[in-house]
Amino acid sequence: MISRSNILYTLLCLMRLGCSLLPGYVHPDEFFQSPEIMAGDVLGYEVYRPWEFNEHLPSRSIFIPLVLLLPFDLIVHKWSINSFGEDDYAAYNIAYLYQKNGITTSDPTQALFLVAFSHVLLIFHTRPFSNAVESIILALCFYIYLRGTLSKDFAAKKKDTEIQNTNFPTNMAFILGCLGALGLFTRITFILFAFPIGLAFLYRTFMAPEARLNTWNEKFNRLIPVGIGFVVASGLCVLTDLIYFGSIKVTVVKKEWFSFDFLVRILQNPLDFLEIVSLSGNVILTPINNVLYNLDANNLAEHGLHPRYVHVINYFMLFGPLGIYNIIDFYTSLKNFRQVSLMKSATVLTFSGICGFILLSIMPHQEARFLLPLLLPVVISASLHRKFSSRFWVFYVLFNLITALFFGGLHQAGIIPVLGKLQHQSMGFHNCVKDYHKHVVCEVTNEFEPSFNSTEIFHTNVIFYKTFMPPRHLLGYPKAWRESNIQITIHDLAGVALEQLEQELETKVAVNADILDQYADSQKIVFQEREDILGHYERTLIVTPSTTILSTSHSLKYMDRQWPHLNTDQIDRVLENGLYLNIYQLVDS
Repeated sequence: MISRSNILYTLLCLMRLGCSLLPGYVHPDEFFQSPEIMAGDVLGYEVYRPWEFNEHLPSRSIFIPLVLLLPFDLIVHKWSINSFGEDDYAAYNIAYLYQKNGITTSDPTQALFLVAFSHVLLIFHTRPFSNAVESIILALCFYIYLRGTLSKDFAAKKKDTEIQNTNFPTNMAFILGCLGALGLFTRITFILFAFPIGLAFLYRTFMAPEARLNTWNEKFNRLIPVGIGFVVASGLCVLTDLIYFGSIKVTVVKKEWFSFDFLVRILQNPLDFLEIVSLSGNVILTPINNVLYNLDANNLAEHGLHPRYVHVINYFMLFGPLGIYNIIDFYTSLKNFRQVSLMKSATVLTFSGICGFILLSIMPHQEARFLLPLLLPVVISASLHRKFSSRFWVFYVLFNLITALFFGGLHQAGIIPVLGKLQHQSMGFHNCVKDYHKHVVCEVTNEFEPSFNSTEIFHTNVIFYKTFMPPRHLLGYPKAWRESNIQITIHDLAGVALEQLEQELETKVAVNADILDQYADSQKIVFQEREDILGHYERTLIVTPSTTILSTSHSLKYMDRQWPHLNTDQIDRVLENGLYLNIYQLVDS
C-alpha cells in the first residue's frame, strides 16, 4: 500500500519539475558557467565566454560542464536535473544512518521533506549553478564519510558513543578522494566546506582510540586509497582541461615509425615513445588560477564588493526558520564538542556548514548562491533531535513557496521570453519588399533559411539596458550565420549611465516612424537602409525594465512587453510601473 509520505514526496518531485520550467532568472552564472559555454562548443551557437573560461588563463574546469552534457537537451533550454536524486538520497540516508546507529530517534523522512520543500532545492538546484553541483558533492562526501565511519552492525549500540568502524573501508576512502577532487575542481570554495570532513578523517586515521594501536606505517597506508582517488579524479579534470583549452600540444615527429616492431620496442622501453612524440605548452591547474584571480582585490571589485554582514541576510533568505534552529545547534555543538561525544559525526557536519559560512563571510564579494552547500548541514543539524510542529511546517512551506515564486517566477523573468521572441522575429522572416523610403518590410514566419550568397544584409541590433546579462545561446543564433544575410548583434549595456546608451544609439540607423506605424498591427518587421553601406538594412531594439526612465534625446517607439520581470533594485517603483520588460525600437521621427 502506498503511504501518504510516498504520495507527498511524489508530488514534491512533480513540483520540482514545474519549478524547473519557471522563467525566473536568478543570477547570470546559472547560464554563463555551463550551458552558455557548452551551447557554443556543441551546438555551434554564438555565445559569450566569461572570464573563467579564458583560454589564456582559465580558472574554471570544463569537466563538470562536460558531464552536464548528458542532459544537455534540457539544460540548453535553461533547465537542469542537478537536484534529482543526489540531495534527496544524501539527506534521507544520512538521517537513516543516524537513526539506525542510535544517534537520533527522528524519522528520516523529516529530513527528506525539509530538503524537498526548500526553495534552495526547488529553484537554485534546478538551475545549472556550479554552486548547486558543489552542494551535491559536499552532501555525497559527508554521506560517504558517514558510511565509512558508522558501524553496519546496527544491533550493537552503546549509550555514550556512536559505533565506529575500526577501519575506514578502502572503496569508501577511494570514493571520498574522488569526490574531494571533483569538488575542488568545481569550485575552489569547496575546501571551506569540506575542511572539517577532511580533518575528521585524519583524526580517525591517526588520533582516534581505535587507531592508536596501529603502527605509523599502517596509519599512512590508510591514506593511500584517498590519495589515489584524489589523484585519479584530479588527473581526469586536468587532462580534460588540457585537451579543451589546448594548452598542451602533441606533435608526432615520425609517423612512419608506427609499426609492429616499434610497438614491441615501446613495450620493452616505454621511454622510446618520446622519440616520435613531442609535447609543447604549459600544464594548467584551474583551481590555482581561480585562487590567484580572487586574491586580487581589483578583480573582486569588478564583480562587486559587499559588507561582511551580507551573508547573514543571504543565510536567512535561503533557509528561513531553519536558520534559527541551526544557530542553536551550533551553540550545542560547541558545548558538546568532545572526542567521544555521542554527536561526533553530527558535529562534523555542523562545523562543515559553520566553517564555510564564516570563511565565506570574510570574503569581500558575497552572493546568496555561495551558501548553497549549507543546505545539507542546515537540514540535518536542525532535524537531528527534534520533531517539528504543524505550526512550523505551515510557516516553513509558506516561506519557501513565496521565495520560490519570487526567484523562480518573477525575478528577471522577462529575459527568457524576450530572447525567444527576438529569435522568432530576427531569424524567421521572408518575403521582404523594398519601397522608395529606403526601407524593407518582411513577413515573420517560422522558417529559418538564411542566404549565404545574398548582397542584401538584414541586421538586427538588440540593446539590453538595466537587465541581467542575456544568455546568447537561448537566442540560438548559429556562428555560421555570420557569413549569411541575417545578422543579429546583442549589446549588453547592463547598468551603465544613460549617456552611454545615447552614444550607442548614435551609431545606429533609425527606422522611419511613419512606416513602422503602418505595420504596427501586422506580423511584419521593418528595416531601414544604411546610407553608408549599400544593401545593408538595419533595425535597433532596446530591451529594458518598465521601471527604467529613458529620458533619451532619441525617438523610441514602444513595441511590446514581456511579463513578469522584477529586479530587487527596483522594488520601490514596481507598484507604479508594473512587473514588465519593455521592448522599444529606435525610430526617426
